[in-house]
Amino acid sequence: MKHLLIASVAGFWCLVVTAAPTAAPVRAEIEALLNQLQVSGCQFNRNGSWYSGSEAKQHLLRKLEYIEGRGTIQSTEQFIELAASKSSFSGRAYLVKCAGQAPVASQVWLIQQLAVVRGVILPVSLNVISSYVSSQKIKVTFSHAFLGGSLAV
Repeated sequence: MKHLLIASVAGFWCLVVTAAPTAAPVRAEIEALLNQLQVSGCQFNRNGSWYSGSEAKQHLLRKLEYIEGRGTIQSTEQFIELAASKSSFSGRAYLVKCAGQAPVASQVWLIQQLAVVRGVILPVSLNVISSYVSSQKIKVTFSHAFLGGSLAV
């Protein structure tokens, strides 16, 4: 019983130590990214239902707050991977559908929008990225190295 109490206190202490707010520059970039989603006019699919960009923003902000309660988000890319790519409930990928375009994985759409927020021009279209990601069944990571001209997949 004593060991269980010690382990519980140690676990709680680790949670308290690692749970911290996201750094202001990262949080600002995430909010800018979610503002892009809100004003895009695109729809966001979560667990089979379509939502407005505004509703999606609110949902993803709640997920961000939940994750921040358990640890710090180190980058916008980490936020996209942990909170904005798939449902933590069902595991189903989120989708984004914009007027006149086929739905794409939210991770792909958000990566493109992150490039816009950062002022980076992607060398390939969203459709090319989406097709490649789908065909290869891979996880895309968008890193600061991209600023030098490469996309890590």
